[in-house]
Amino acid sequence: MVEEKQVLRPRGNPKYTWDDTIAAIGQDFSEGRELVAQEAIAYNDVVRYCEPWEIGNLLYWDEKVAKQVGYRGVVVPWSAIKQTFSYGGFWRPGEPTRFLVQDNLNAAANTGVFSPEAREIPMPLSAQGFYTDMKIEFFEPVVVGDQLTRRGNKLVNVRPRKTAVGDGAFTNRESEWYNQRGELVARGVEGAYAFNPIPQKDREPRPVRKESTAPPPPTTVRTKSPEAFKTQQLYYEDVRVGDEPPPVTFNMTIQRMVMSAGANRDFAIIHHNTAAGRSSGAPNMYLNNVSTLAMWERVISDWIGIRGRVKTVEFRITTFHAAGDVVTVKGQVKKKWQENGQNLINLDMNSEHSRGSCMVGSVVIALPSRPS
Repeated sequence: MVEEKQVLRPRGNPKYTWDDTIAAIGQDFSEGRELVAQEAIAYNDVVRYCEPWEIGNLLYWDEKVAKQVGYRGVVVPWSAIKQTFSYGGFWRPGEPTRFLVQDNLNAAANTGVFSPEAREIPMPLSAQGFYTDMKIEFFEPVVVGDQLTRRGNKLVNVRPRKTAVGDGAFTNRESEWYNQRGELVARGVEGAYAFNPIPQKDREPRPVRKESTAPPPPTTVRTKSPEAFKTQQLYYEDVRVGDEPPPVTFNMTIQRMVMSAGANRDFAIIHHNTAAGRSSGAPNMYLNNVSTLAMWERVISDWIGIRGRVKTVEFRITTFHAAGDVVTVKGQVKKKWQENGQNLINLDMNSEHSRGSCMVGSVVIALPSRPS
């Protein structure tokens, strides 16, 4: 049996150190250039995005329902705005091939986030990296037919750190997203960890996860019917501090993970190959950040109904959501208040599996008042 080895594609430049990166904090490396999504958002793309996580909110499926609530058309899931529907495209006619090597474990070369003329952030050479956290605020809703533009690539934080998987640094960058009418739809600060991996033989031994030979018990997952979305609405007056949305359990099957990666356009090798996932320190291939956030969207949208809106989301991925895991998403109301004519709810959110918590954060929601 031939052992699989991942071919790593280095990033950064050996002439830099993390001190150079720290010195660049505050600079916008997009230099005013924009990433314009190649296509307007299509209805079928929204449906494909919702399918793997069984997000049944009718705002994402039924134009008539969405317009009755006051939207311009079928609404785009908020968890997809920052990446999936601001995607600049992978290849277009006349461009060179993105598949430069034959090794099936090497990630294909991408076109980059901004134009080739945009400056790269001065970072030392790093062999690997993964997404870690984000805080995003939503303004105007995005609907089918919109075409998004991403602006800005401002470096706002750098934290060098050696971890269990390697030696590198956590970085945070700020961007904004606009629709074709020039309206600001979202602003976010996203984080990643770039690192050079510690050789497998030198890593601290990880606890071995013992796999049961007995068949797993069936997982019953509640799904909300279309009629329930039409007739059941959560109102501000109904919510009390300490309330918990009904939790949802998700089985991390390979089929589900591949479907989700295809729908959200994140084809990084770590998300669909065991050897690549393990090279990053994970027990298996693991979910991308958009998919982990989509699970939160499922729980929240089921709970708040078609007249609730998500205002801000902040999350931190604490460990991998790996193939074979069973992840349960839970939430709890920590605060409710009224501000600038809005009824606001703050939820603490937590995703957990057999190895503990895997994603934590908070969500702020606006709810309607109960009709008098």
